Amino acid sequence: QDWHCPGGKMQEVLLALVGHTGGLILETEDRFIVNPDAKFLTEPEKLILARTVQSGYYCKQLGEFSARVREKHFKSSLQAPSTSTPAKSSKFGRHEASAGAASEVSPPQKKCEVGCSHALYAATRKLEEILDQYSEKLVKLESELAEEPNLPLTHLEWRLGDDLLVLRVLHALVQRIDEQVLRGGPLLDFLWQAAASFSGNSNLHSNLWRMVSGAGQVLANQLVGWMIYGRLIDPQAEFFVGRVWDHQPHWEPGSALFGLPIDNFSKPLGAMEAQREWESNFCLMSEKVPQLIISLESAKKVLFVGKAVRVLLRSGKWLSKPDVHVGIDADLQGAPRDLTVASLVSEVALLHKSFDAKSPVHVLEHSVEAVRKHVASELRQLVVEESNLVRHLEALKGFYLLGYGDVFQTFLEAARELLSRRPPPDAEVIISHGPWSLAVSELEAALEGRSSTEVLKQRALSSRFEVRFVPQQLELQSFNDCARQVKLIGMVRLAGGAAELGLGGGDSRTVMSTTASATSSSSSMGSRQSAMLWLATRQRVARSFTHIFSFQLHAPALGAPTVAEYGCRFAWCCQHRWTPSELQRAKHLEGLVDEVGTQRGGFLSGLGTSGASGHRSSHQLGSPTRGMDRSAYVSTWTSIGECLAVEVTFCVIPSGTHSSSSGGVGSTGNSNSGFNPLGELKVAVYICHPGLGSLDSKSSSRLESLVHCLSTGTMTMPAPRGKVHTIRLEYTAGQRSLRIFLGMDSTEALCEAEVDLEQTIALHLGSAYLGLCLLPLDHEHRLVGETNPPDLKEAKYTSRDRPISVTSWSHELLEKSDYSLRRSGEDALGLETWFSCLELDYNVPWPLPLVLPQSALANYNRVFQLLLAFRHVHMELQALTLPRGDLLAWALRHEIAFFLSQILQYFQQDVVEVAHQKMLRIIQSSDSFDVVVCAHEEFMGTVMTHCFLRTPELHALLMSALRTAILFCRVAPTSTLAGSKAAASASKSTSATRSHSQARAPHSVASSGRRGTELRRLQTDFETITSSVLRMMHSMHRVGMHTHLSKVLLRLDYNGYFSGSLDP
Repeated sequence: QDWHCPGGKMQEVLLALVGHTGGLILETEDRFIVNPDAKFLTEPEKLILARTVQSGYYCKQLGEFSARVREKHFKSSLQAPSTSTPAKSSKFGRHEASAGAASEVSPPQKKCEVGCSHALYAATRKLEEILDQYSEKLVKLESELAEEPNLPLTHLEWRLGDDLLVLRVLHALVQRIDEQVLRGGPLLDFLWQAAASFSGNSNLHSNLWRMVSGAGQVLANQLVGWMIYGRLIDPQAEFFVGRVWDHQPHWEPGSALFGLPIDNFSKPLGAMEAQREWESNFCLMSEKVPQLIISLESAKKVLFVGKAVRVLLRSGKWLSKPDVHVGIDADLQGAPRDLTVASLVSEVALLHKSFDAKSPVHVLEHSVEAVRKHVASELRQLVVEESNLVRHLEALKGFYLLGYGDVFQTFLEAARELLSRRPPPDAEVIISHGPWSLAVSELEAALEGRSSTEVLKQRALSSRFEVRFVPQQLELQSFNDCARQVKLIGMVRLAGGAAELGLGGGDSRTVMSTTASATSSSSSMGSRQSAMLWLATRQRVARSFTHIFSFQLHAPALGAPTVAEYGCRFAWCCQHRWTPSELQRAKHLEGLVDEVGTQRGGFLSGLGTSGASGHRSSHQLGSPTRGMDRSAYVSTWTSIGECLAVEVTFCVIPSGTHSSSSGGVGSTGNSNSGFNPLGELKVAVYICHPGLGSLDSKSSSRLESLVHCLSTGTMTMPAPRGKVHTIRLEYTAGQRSLRIFLGMDSTEALCEAEVDLEQTIALHLGSAYLGLCLLPLDHEHRLVGETNPPDLKEAKYTSRDRPISVTSWSHELLEKSDYSLRRSGEDALGLETWFSCLELDYNVPWPLPLVLPQSALANYNRVFQLLLAFRHVHMELQALTLPRGDLLAWALRHEIAFFLSQILQYFQQDVVEVAHQKMLRIIQSSDSFDVVVCAHEEFMGTVMTHCFLRTPELHALLMSALRTAILFCRVAPTSTLAGSKAAASASKSTSATRSHSQARAPHSVASSGRRGTELRRLQTDFETITSSVLRMMHSMHRVGMHTHLSKVLLRLDYNGYFSGSLDP
């Protein structure tokens, strides 16, 4: 009907109420209005009609918003998630610890869109239900108008009054959501706050809570997926628990069901990977927590529960089918049927229906705590009972805290001569195969008479402990006589005081010589034996250090045919996954591996299941080769797996082939015609580990590890033939900064990367293996996030590649340990060098690293070094043989021995034994994993504090006492020898000539006098140290800082001997 006719007026109004304008109702930017030309309507009717049709405007806007969200939601659901990560803005390893066990660093994300949110889509579906109810109401209203056409406009206003209010509020909400791009937890908080603010109108109140329940149901499903199944069902990164962005799992077929790459719990996982997953793979993002619904404390519980469930799943202790992927979505719709404990079924059902309850906050908090208690109990059962944690803690006490006294008595006696001098280059090998093996055999001999089962268990535990010597400084000024300090892999040899890294292929004498032809064929240059040079022992890299090496490029022979340019490319590598011996052994096995082995691990596939970590998972060893010819394949450093590398590329443009103005490469000229070649030096910092993923190549039959470039730098400089170039690396742990310099004294960094070595790659007690690895100039890495990655080709050397010689190599810590000597010359004592570098390595079986992480083992080693130093010095004092007449030496030895023995007895009896027994009682009576962890942390805190490792001033004084004692042990035997000679001379005076005795007497008296002076000086120094120690202990005890000091003060000064000389 024509809207000008009164009969068509109501039909036009009904269409406007569902969002369709016409001639009577017009649309502006922010509302519907009545056509001013409607002369048949009175002014009051126009006002009533204008107010009424606003619900149609809101209905149209909400419908468009709903359609937009739905369209974006389904588009994003059909797309595979991107594995790209930003290259320049990355902050590798910067996982700040929050006030708890969670890390609160958000992974980088792509730009958010309104539609890319499951929580918003769920709320929009509730919005659509509200609009559907509104449409149904309009249909009924239309029926009423058909029966009674003469109903006034006020009837419409009355019938739609509540709907107008609801639609107006909902329209304001979606506008705020559009403006602020709310999603996930912030969206739920916003909807919750809006619903709680409107409590007058019942219809509005119920509809707002309906929106809350829609978004809340997504959160409930995510909580169930994470806390029950250990999986992050979070395709749009809205959940407050997320993966650390550089530890994403590999993409697998079927992953689209969950929106992100998934984990296959049926695959084995090595101890190192499992420990990394527990410690740093998942983080809590506080900005995504709906804090009006879930407290931050409960969010931390959720993070713990999910990680614990993943541990239980891999151990087969949680779900009956841990490798099931399909069907999880169906289980999330109701209570899971495959839980091991039926009591959790009700809690899961409550979680699913939490936002239908009257108090969702209470239901969520209660359910999270209930699930946490049960998971903590199951995890405690796995760690304490099934893994026999108590037995391992007793073994830790026996080895690290010197509980096995006979073992360390044997060890120190066997190593006494070795500890009296500076450590040799192969100190770790000597002490491992000598004194340590003897001490362990002593422990096994003590097991005679026990049951065979007990003997096997003890042997298995003892085999997990190894002694390590990690020097704080290593310096190779040349490579003469350093064969025991480096490992040569591939085409490497030591000659002329340098280490030559060749290209392989053909006659090695020709290839590695500086007179080799630069135009060797690619077939002769191509070899899969890439050259690697590794330091044989671990080096500390978690603390600040300076690392320097010098290299020399082998230029083509004079008179050789001209090449456009030539150069070298090598990488400084830092990794702990493989020992140099394993890399060396794998190199020799390479030919056999190609026939029957695997490829994904590169040349490492021949290692089987052995390795530095003692565990190798299946995904590290790779997939079978496809039978392709790989005779010319060069194993690059990316084949190692997890590694940090600083690549150095040095290209020389021979004289006559470059432009003097631009420095570009020309095509003519002779390399021997001038003496001004230019060199371009490029430095790049790369990170490679399994979390970044890998790419398969059908053309090359290998799986290339993805690498992430952290930083690059380039410079051009003169490159005369035979020049030695020095590269200096400086790492500052506190600032997480790795800087690379050219030259020893350069102050301007060529390249700088922000990286935390301890968090970025797996280290063992803060140490790693360091090496130099040669690779072809033309090799191209597969970088993370490349839009057009290069084709994966086999790495081959060409005529442009040249060998290099490494002329010097050094590594030095900038932060010294507790035992570092205040250098005033040569370390003549040996105490500082040995006991700052000697440590124990314990191969912790999974899942015990949940209680005994690397940080705990580092603290155990600090206590071990302290106790072993005291025990060694005390044994040296007891082994001294003094003559009866040397009263000063006897008195001083008695004072020193008494002081050290009382300190050592206090450490082992009053501190370690008491705290250890308390910890074992708490663990054995506990019913939760949290209690176990807290008990062990309290034990370590008590031992560290009461052994004065957290009191630097007092600890330094005790180290000074040990230095004085060692000096006394060096001086006293000389004094004894002099006294014996003097006595012998007096007894034989009757048979010797008087002139000979008179000639020797002044020299003996002078020598004895100097030694007496030295002993008195040592006595004065020792008395000063003991006075300072007692004074500091008294002061601390008096102010209540250390209440435990009363025990050690009573032991040291029970009769006032030391304190009697103190000033009042």
